Amino acid sequence: MKRFYESIGRDAFEVIPLTFHIRHGCKQDDHEYMEFLKKFNELENFKQSFEDQFSANHKQKQRQKSKYLHHMQNEDLRVIQIPQMERNQTRKPFNKGEFFSPRESDKFSRLDLDQGILMDRSPFSSRRHNETTTVNKSKELFVVHEKNIAINNFGNAPDGVTTMTKFPSITTSKQANQNRTRFKSNYKKEESRANLSSVSTALTAEQQHFQNIWIVKPGENTNRGNGITVCSSFQEIKQIFNENNFDDYQAKTFIVQKYIENPQLYKGRKFDIRCYAMLTSVNGLLKGYFYDPDQSIHREGGGYIRTSSREYNLSKNKLQNKLIHLTNDAIQKRADDYGKHEIGNKISFKEYQQYLNDTNRGIDFLRDIFSSQIKRIITDTFRATANLVDPNKRCHSFEIFGYDFMLDSNFQVYLIEVNTNPCIETSQCPILQRVITDMLDSGFRIAVDPLFPPPNFQKRTSLNLPLTNWELIFDSEIDCQL
Repeated sequence: MKRFYESIGRDAFEVIPLTFHIRHGCKQDDHEYMEFLKKFNELENFKQSFEDQFSANHKQKQRQKSKYLHHMQNEDLRVIQIPQMERNQTRKPFNKGEFFSPRESDKFSRLDLDQGILMDRSPFSSRRHNETTTVNKSKELFVVHEKNIAINNFGNAPDGVTTMTKFPSITTSKQANQNRTRFKSNYKKEESRANLSSVSTALTAEQQHFQNIWIVKPGENTNRGNGITVCSSFQEIKQIFNENNFDDYQAKTFIVQKYIENPQLYKGRKFDIRCYAMLTSVNGLLKGYFYDPDQSIHREGGGYIRTSSREYNLSKNKLQNKLIHLTNDAIQKRADDYGKHEIGNKISFKEYQQYLNDTNRGIDFLRDIFSSQIKRIITDTFRATANLVDPNKRCHSFEIFGYDFMLDSNFQVYLIEVNTNPCIETSQCPILQRVITDMLDSGFRIAVDPLFPPPNFQKRTSLNLPLTNWELIFDSEIDCQL
């Protein structure tokens, strides 16, 4: 695949994760190993730079927050205690008419005159009122916004008028509670804005949690998740290589693949997409097919989605938990809660589309993912391997492949692996019973029926394909000439 994409001027790692085939272990004569080592070190430096940058940004946000809170405190309510009258001084009854018009006097007569609180009515002050400021039990007077309010009211009183120790409140206790509630809401918004504002080097969530994790799996003769290891350090990967004797002609090779750390999740759990393709060889001519049934008839679609049993977690102490990171049936069946969330840990494409709709993703799975990205990648695999898959040009043969795909957080499709012996067990799962049964039946109509006609099978004289749910996407006579 990598060589094919290089030959057509495309980057293979746009459709497959970083992948290297290690044949000779930790040796300099293994080109793939040296390429892997180079890329691993690059990503490790990349990771360290992000950690340093994240630390610097965190400190900057803390400074922003402290500066913002300090500014808020300066703008909050200021407490001023107005001098009380001497105890032996005779208080003159308060005459509202000396200060207010009759209409205003009537208005204040309906308010509680014994609150001893003077509050600015401006919405600015109410909005920024600090909820931690409370009325002192000794009924100290609180003044908002400017000290001049108190000075003007008491220092410039008309001659012959005794200064007041009580003043009509400008607001009621109910209004004050409403202002505190409004302030609390606005305060949280302002605090959030201050924490996230204008940091030019801000990191994305994926960058902040980048851990340089890799998957090591056997290069051949394995399936059902056997031998797969999730590694977070080069020493772990090197140990796996050293345990294998690469000098033995029967020694295993290894596939080292970058772990997709920001996958799309289904209800908080990891998943992958299983699709099917078929390759037939008739008189040395190859034809490739993509299983894509009519959705109006076959509601399950051209494959299914396999989910994990446990919630996705990239903590180091969880990396060896295969129930989190591997969705293979053989692995998930070991879980005590296998089938707890979905029957057989499987969902159909239709169910996944409903989930996308419910979470407002704005994605049409069949249009944006299945029929566009996945079909194109499968076609590319046929074109990349056409000269290698059947070198002996056998007369009549066919093979069905199981393709496993994953989606990242941006709904970018990645080909994880191609299985030459995909599991076709139905395992009492209704989705598997419908998808696999129809997939095999339709495939046999193309590959087997022309050679071994079933009863009442009319011999075809034209080149038209029988009615089937497989779509022809590759023809060696045409595509290999391009």
